[in-house]
Amino acid sequence: MKKTINLFVSILLYGIGFGINGCKKTPEKNLAPTISFVKITPVSSIEFQEKISITIGYDDVDGDLGQNDPAATNLWVTDSRNQAIANFRIQRLSPDDGKTYHLRGELTIEIPFVAIVGSTDTEAITYSIYMHDRAGNSSNTVTTSSITVRR
Repeated sequence: MKKTINLFVSILLYGIGFGINGCKKTPEKNLAPTISFVKITPVSSIEFQEKISITIGYDDVDGDLGQNDPAATNLWVTDSRNQAIANFRIQRLSPDDGKTYHLRGELTIEIPFVAIVGSTDTEAITYSIYMHDRAGNSSNTVTTSSITVRR
């Protein structure tokens, strides 16, 4: 009888331990895209005369970056001086074939020109950038290095 009780207690404890360990959640993959700042050029610009090019790196584990709808916006660039936001569209980066692709690469964003918004002859500017994937996951936000614009 004593062996039966010990065996029962051992099985019970083993079952409880298995149940507790079995309830641990496996950490979910972060499906949000991640971005990194690569470069901004030029570092000095004359207002209204030069385009600004910002290059960012991206990494998206489930490959749902970009949209083919021309009315869609999925990348935002904010000017540090006045918080003005420019909207952009990243076109779809993976085929529409039902497969999942891990996407990595670089994108260059072009701002046609920059203007001085204050009354000085020069201003320093940084830009903050983030994006959304098709599932609505928001990336981290990156900030560019500073550039100078002159009259």
